[in-house]
Amino acid sequence: MKIYSAMYASKKLHLTVLGALLAFSPMAQAQTSPWVESYRLEVAGKYAEAQAQIDQIASELAVLRSAWLMALQGRFADAEKRYLKVLDMNPKSIPALYGVMNQQMAQLRYVDTIATGQRVLKLSAMDYTAQINIMFSRWKMSAWADLAKQAAEVSPHYPNDFAVLVYRARAESALGNKKVARDLYARVVDLFPEHIEATNYVKGPL
Repeated sequence: MKIYSAMYASKKLHLTVLGALLAFSPMAQAQTSPWVESYRLEVAGKYAEAQAQIDQIASELAVLRSAWLMALQGRFADAEKRYLKVLDMNPKSIPALYGVMNQQMAQLRYVDTIATGQRVLKLSAMDYTAQINIMFSRWKMSAWADLAKQAAEVSPHYPNDFAVLVYRARAESALGNKKVARDLYARVVDLFPEHIEATNYVKGPL
């Protein structure tokens, strides 16, 4: 799941950079708070120990971070439950909904991923992460008509994003609309000339 992996790596980079800043700041040197220790341990790859530092803190942010650290340990079902606990505390938490989606995708539960993504879209109609996760799930489920319709609706909002065009092109090709798919892939090549899938499709026969 390349998109899921890329998203996960991006979020991990954000938190680990923050942890590094905490670990090396003058204030951090003088503190031994659970938060500081948790970030230090995460940077060191000690995710279970990092989680243990904050598990007794009942705040929304602590539960959110605990869920993240569970996910890093590969405890996807447990992490999902922890993210759902955050949603009990704050039903409008988009980061918690992202977390739920990520765990559902990791468990290949694409119908549930779509349902959770729809919850995000009720809060923010063109949320990019939710839209992409739903598209990814529909692609994995071969739900071509729904994928084509969704990608066509989303693409004008992200005109320079080739990922949305690729999902629509795949769907149109699967539906037999080869000319439409080729035109979409040609737009992908314009945005990303080294995109192998798009380049091969444009060069191939209809």
